[in-house]
Amino acid sequence: MEAGDQLGVGADDPAVLRLRDAYLEAYSDIAPHANLVDDLELACWVGKIARALTWERALRAQGHDDAGEFAKAPLQAIEYLLSDTWITTV
Repeated sequence: MEAGDQLGVGADDPAVLRLRDAYLEAYSDIAPHANLVDDLELACWVGKIARALTWERALRAQGHDDAGEFAKAPLQAIEYLLSDTWITTV
């Protein structure tokens, strides 16, 4: 699910960009805004992979046979990599 699915707007909508920029403002003394935007987008893509790996590790510890409705969670999490945008809500 992309950000716009819940907000009714796309990830490049000014409302979403204002939220992103407000978040990044706290780090403005560390790097230029453009660099922070690039780093945030990369971190969000990496986070999608981390979520899938976390699900896999949790299910491995529990046992895949007992996973029930969560059995496909790692695959569903990795599907977010197919998204057109870096921002994805779950």
